[in-house]
Amino acid sequence: MVAIMTRSALEFWGHNPEPDVAYVIINQRERNVVTWDEVNEEKRETQRKHLDEIRHAPVMRISRLWVGYNPHFFFGGWFAVIENVHHSECVWGRTPILMERVMELFPITFRYGNLNEDFQMWCEAFSKTYPRGRYGGRQRGFAIVRWDGFRELALRKAASR
Repeated sequence: MVAIMTRSALEFWGHNPEPDVAYVIINQRERNVVTWDEVNEEKRETQRKHLDEIRHAPVMRISRLWVGYNPHFFFGGWFAVIENVHHSECVWGRTPILMERVMELFPITFRYGNLNEDFQMWCEAFSKTYPRGRYGGRQRGFAIVRWDGFRELALRKAASR
């Protein structure tokens, strides 16, 4: 049987513990004295681990992936937008990493080497595969994804219902 006697219990039972004693673990024949330094070090280590998990874990948020066609001469062509409550990002020629991640997430078309042309073909195929409304006279595509926003640009399909 294991008993743990706190400092206040030791004082109640007439013992006079050292000032740095937090509690005593009494196992059948042995007694282990735990000091405040050990207790505080354990708390610091637990807090350190917790803060490391918080700092380094990407926050995956449910986001919407919209693919549409802009018929105007200025910035015209196919485009994609990933948006959630906190952030939105236009997937276009400026974001090659995000373009590749989106095409890897939904592998609809073949890759021929030129990223911009591949992305234009992918957008058209995506809007036909995942239709949701019309924009600019053409079908618009829509999907729900998980996105970490700024960190690794990791996209994953959201869990289906």
